[in-house]
Amino acid sequence: MGFILTCALLIVVIGAAKTSDGDDSLTYKNCRDSLCARRADGNYGIKDAPNHFVSCVNKKAYCQHCWPSTLVYKEECNQCTYTLKDECQTTHAIVAPPRREGDKEIICPDICVKKGPKFDGNIANPNYKGHYVACWKGMTVGCIDCPGDLLFNEKEQACLYDGKFMTEPMKN
Repeated sequence: MGFILTCALLIVVIGAAKTSDGDDSLTYKNCRDSLCARRADGNYGIKDAPNHFVSCVNKKAYCQHCWPSTLVYKEECNQCTYTLKDECQTTHAIVAPPRREGDKEIICPDICVKKGPKFDGNIANPNYKGHYVACWKGMTVGCIDCPGDLLFNEKEQACLYDGKFMTEPMKN
C-alpha cells in the first residue's frame, strides 16, 4: 500500500513539474522577431500554436503561452479563453461612478504590454485617476475601480486619499 501511494505521489509531482512556468514544453519554439515585422505594438495570435500568443514591442517578439495552458488565445479579445467561441471578458468599456473628473465612460486601456512580457503589477489608468490597470505577465487582465473618492498612486501601488495619503486628511 505504501509503495502504491509513493508511486501515485511521484506521478502527481512529476505531472505538476511538467506544467510549471519553467517547463520548456510550454515555450513556443519558433518565436522570432519576424512575427512582429509588420505589426503595431500589441498581442497577436500565432496560427500554428493556438495556446500561445506573441507580444510585439518595438518590432521585437515575446512569445507567451496561455495559462492554464489548455486555454486558447482569442485575438479579438486580447485574452485566453476556454474556446474561440467564448465571449470576451475584459475588453468592454467600464462605466465609473461619479468622480471629481465628471461622470464619463472609462475605457480600460491595454497598456501592460508596454512594460514587457514579464511585468506583473498595476499601472495608473492614464484616462482616469480613480482606476488602475491590472497586469499579469505583460497582459492587461482588467481595470479596477478605486473605492470611493480614492485615487490610484502607481508608486505606492495603492488607492489613496487625494492620491497621496493613507488616511483621510483632516479638513480645516
